[in-house]
Amino acid sequence: PGMRRRIGLSLALALVLLTAMALLLPSNVWEYGGIQRIFDRLLTFGSNASDRARLALFETAWSGFLASSGIGVGTGGFEALYYLPGYYYPHNLILEVAVSHGVVGLSLLLFLLAATLSQVVRLSRQLDLDVNLRPLMALWFYSFFNAMVSMDIAGNHALWVSGGLVWLLSPSVVRDANRKTQSELGRVV
Repeated sequence: PGMRRRIGLSLALALVLLTAMALLLPSNVWEYGGIQRIFDRLLTFGSNASDRARLALFETAWSGFLASSGIGVGTGGFEALYYLPGYYYPHNLILEVAVSHGVVGLSLLLFLLAATLSQVVRLSRQLDLDVNLRPLMALWFYSFFNAMVSMDIAGNHALWVSGGLVWLLSPSVVRDANRKTQSELGRVV
């Protein structure tokens, strides 16, 4: 019951904020180039050149994974699969790991992502959560979704760093570290 109420209140607040933004924004906001580009990309998904190129990269990575019988083509092997030189990775973290490192690498990645997602969800339910962790969790989500359409494994450093910090700075880890430090200080004195 409490969780449903919080979700309902959050949705109501989001609706109020969106309505307020719509009423308070200047009437010519739709004329701004950035806004037009966002709606253009959303309304033409799959038919603009950028989307077609990414979908071709995704398809090549998936085909390479299947053709390797799940073993993978090796680190950096994607470039040899794609027909245009200079495309070193498929712009999707999961597909890159699958095509490069096969089922073993993909399993490890999915476990790491699921464990971190589980930690983020668990932490998000704590009402007394340190205010510094909330933006860090938001950064992890943003970085995760960004990793599905851009960069290679190493280029997704925000995902790796924010995920590590979510684990490192979680209240239980900090609490245990403080207890250990206090007990060590007690033995020294």
